[in-house]
Parts: sequence; C-alpha cells; structure tokens
Amino acid sequence: MNLNPDGWQGPSSWRMLYGMDINSKKSLVLVANNFGFLYLEVEGVSFGHIFVAW
Repeated sequence: MNLNPDGWQGPSSWRMLYGMDINSKKSLVLVANNFGFLYLEVEGVSFGHIFVAW
C-alpha cells in the first residue's frame, strides 16, 4: 500500500502510518495515517481512504 505515490512533496504532504492490521484469511489490510484517514485494501484492490475523526 503506497500512501505517498508522488514521493516527497514536502513535510505537509507526507503521510506516516500510525496503525496497521492484516487479516490474511480475508485478504484484508487496514491502515491508519497521521491525517486521520483509514485505508482499506482487499485482495489487492484499494478502496482509497475514509476520514476518521479521532
């Protein structure tokens, strides 16, 4: 899962991972970043990001 597809564009655009959970039985990956977004990927298909208010 590439959270920075355009590479380094300065510190305000860089995303860091704060949490990741993998379920291998369902081929599911959940990732949270420093901007409050939750990323979902199922069997290699990325569903983009969902904003989560902390």
